[in-house]
Amino acid sequence: MSQKPVFDTVGDELECKWDGCRNKTIHAQGMVGRIVWENNGMQHPYSGMFTGADSGFIRMSVAKPTDTKTPNLAPGIAVKLLRDGMDSANFVAMYEVEGQDDLNWFANSFNNHVSDVKNPLLKPGEARFATQTKWI
Repeated sequence: MSQKPVFDTVGDELECKWDGCRNKTIHAQGMVGRIVWENNGMQHPYSGMFTGADSGFIRMSVAKPTDTKTPNLAPGIAVKLLRDGMDSANFVAMYEVEGQDDLNWFANSFNNHVSDVKNPLLKPGEARFATQTKWI
């Protein structure tokens, strides 16, 4: 199955066709909350998604089942800022695909450019994403 729809689908809804809806295969479970983007009054270099947006949603999810015995957690976030008259603007971020050896969600900084996968068992997933982006 192509990864192209993950990166190129226009709009804010997963498409449904005669054969069903596109399902999330990773980060399939998460929590969603409303957010507000507030400029703190200082000059900043932000543009793009931060222009014309003042509210949105954050989705906090895990990339794989959490192992509380190890412990290992693979947290990720997706941010969607709503904009009038156009599709939302979005970004995703996480620490590492392999996760972190800490159950504290915020133990490490999130990044939208995730480092290369080290675990050989995760290489097929990395290769699949690499068909559409160099930023896995």
